Amino acid sequence: MLPSPRDTRPATRAAGGGWLGWALKRLALAALLAYVASYAYLYQRGVAEADAVGSPYFFYVPVQRIADGDLTHHYQLLALFEPINRPHRSWFGGREPCRGITFGLSR
Repeated sequence: MLPSPRDTRPATRAAGGGWLGWALKRLALAALLAYVASYAYLYQRGVAEADAVGSPYFFYVPVQRIADGDLTHHYQLLALFEPINRPHRSWFGGREPCRGITFGLSR
């Protein structure tokens, strides 16, 4: 059925637009930008630390936390940033994060 000529509502409002749709789009965009920015920051810091020690792999957390044996936060960030790290590696030549480390074999 065609809309009546007297119906002056914009089509976007009928499709769920309006201020709520605008706010949700802005919120999603802000969350995406925060995700990408935090990945970029942690990636650059991790690669700089990996280069300093000659490692081909990087950690999302400072190396000092890894040396203390705490890998929990790194593994959480590894899972969180995998969706962005995979295309970064494939398309732009990004580095691979460390996926596992074994302590105590030399003791």
